[in-house]
Amino acid sequence: MKVIVSYLIWQPQLSLFWGGVLIIAATAWMFVLYRRTARRYPLRDCLKLLVPKLIVLLLLLFLFFNPAWAITRLIIEELEFMVLVDQSSSMDVGDVNQTSRFERAKLLSEELENLLPDTINLKTQFFEDGVKSDVESPSKNDKKRPTDLAQVLVDINRRAETEDLDGAVFLTDGGDERFRPYKTPSIPFYFIGTGADPGENDDVEIYSINAPSSVEPGAEFSFSVNLRAHGEPAFVSRLRNVGINLQEQVGDTGQNGENDAGSDIETDNLKWNTIHSERINLTGGWAETQISVEGKDEEGVREFRVVADEVDGEFTELNNMRLFSVRVEEKSLHALLFTRVLGHNEAVLRRTLIEDAGIELTSLIRIAEGRYIIRGKGEDTDEYNFLQEGFPDRRADL
Repeated sequence: MKVIVSYLIWQPQLSLFWGGVLIIAATAWMFVLYRRTARRYPLRDCLKLLVPKLIVLLLLLFLFFNPAWAITRLIIEELEFMVLVDQSSSMDVGDVNQTSRFERAKLLSEELENLLPDTINLKTQFFEDGVKSDVESPSKNDKKRPTDLAQVLVDINRRAETEDLDGAVFLTDGGDERFRPYKTPSIPFYFIGTGADPGENDDVEIYSINAPSSVEPGAEFSFSVNLRAHGEPAFVSRLRNVGINLQEQVGDTGQNGENDAGSDIETDNLKWNTIHSERINLTGGWAETQISVEGKDEEGVREFRVVADEVDGEFTELNNMRLFSVRVEEKSLHALLFTRVLGHNEAVLRRTLIEDAGIELTSLIRIAEGRYIIRGKGEDTDEYNFLQEGFPDRRADL
């Protein structure tokens, strides 16, 4: 699209202040000249004398301010944006005036098309655990449709490499799990939330799970589960005995759906064995529990899920389950933490590194001039005595 814009610009020889003074002075001079001439001559003769002077004065001022007529040609490129509407199971929840999040998201996508200028082209797509091309009606299947934002971002990044995309807008109530993008997106991403305040409805949710990303073979590990309760006091006061179960995925059940006793059968043919159960008191509105898991010698990824029992009167059970995975692998990274000053920042960093079972940490701490201490791996052996002289000068010494 080409747009031609023409406009007048002024290039005065004086500053804005002195230019204003000049105009005021010229106006005052013409007023005084008019008063003097009007006393001596009739109005008609007065105008004959003053009009030529006024024209000359205006021309001089016009030339003094040095006007110029500018013509600009603007070439406006059309932008291609993708609008991605979440159609996972959680978007079916009618949490605002019985209107589902999915319906509100679709209305919002239509409003965007009407509000944005014609130079921005919008292409609407739908996603769950990946980008879909058409709307899939929730009534077509009864299985739960998870939200995998990480996979959707990967899909959009790939499409941006082959398609002419300038950005993407997500209309979603959020993903099922937190994630860290593996790289910076190649195009801008914008997120518009379509949820509601959870405190407005009677509900129980698994708020967060803090588990290690990796452990050594055979090593037992533990993780924490944070549960929240929302809603009216009468509902929360009944949550004295909420059951939670830790289940581990053990493989496919096959097409016949057969399974061992004590396991839950899923529609996607995955088998989950319950390995831990307990009861939680949620009458205070929140609770946290620690769960320990026995180690396994086989390397690989262990898939887990924590499931909270559905409570009568609960708004939705979709947030009663959380998935997480733990990788079983040999420690592959040995890190050296060197610090000259002891303090809170050093302690937080050291604690964070220690919590990662895939990192072996040796800390070299300067306590005085020429004096160092070793903590962590190597502090009880002579293997790292050379570090007591300070940080090595050569990389080969490390």
